[in-house]
Amino acid sequence: MRTKFKAIIFDMDGVLIDSEPLHFRAYEELMNCYDARFTEEMNNQFLGMKDSEIAPLIVEEHKLPLSPDLFVKEKDNIFHTGF
Repeated sequence: MRTKFKAIIFDMDGVLIDSEPLHFRAYEELMNCYDARFTEEMNNQFLGMKDSEIAPLIVEEHKLPLSPDLFVKEKDNIFHTGF
């Protein structure tokens, strides 16, 4: 038997759950691993952007020794496993 949905809720961050502070902490922790800083100012300039758009900018600006794809994976790992 197939279930018919009456509605689907898409949660753009901040509507139901504000996970932005957790994303900030994940970026901050990852950058600390590479002796770099992730500041509130940086975070503010990236609000509304996807990690895949942010990573190349950060990797290039800070000359990090990893690819943008690996940067996103490491950030996601920190985000999903906790601090």
